[in-house]
Amino acid sequence: MKLENTMIISLTEFRVAGVFYECEIEELEQLKIDLLHPDCGAVLELEPENEHDAKAIAVYCGDFRIGYVPKTVNEVIFNMMNGKLNVFCEILNVEAQAQKVYARLYLNTDMLLTLGEH
Repeated sequence: MKLENTMIISLTEFRVAGVFYECEIEELEQLKIDLLHPDCGAVLELEPENEHDAKAIAVYCGDFRIGYVPKTVNEVIFNMMNGKLNVFCEILNVEAQAQKVYARLYLNTDMLLTLGEH
């Protein structure tokens, strides 16, 4: 992940929710190298139509949904993303056998700085 020449704020670290339901152990073992690569490209996607949580935020690696940002933090992050702020995700650790994935969310403040310059 390239972070130079940008202002980044670390928002929170969390255990990705729902990994047990989304990923088999074998799938996580295969994805582990990709997920932990600095250029993984873990993507956050809002799911306002989610039947369990209208503020759900899915975590993807490529086309594969790993799980979700936990409900304990998703409302604030959902509102930030819905407001077009640049929130992105980094995978920190994968415990495939335990079906646990840990991540950190960041806010890229470049947009905020641009808005403040006018």
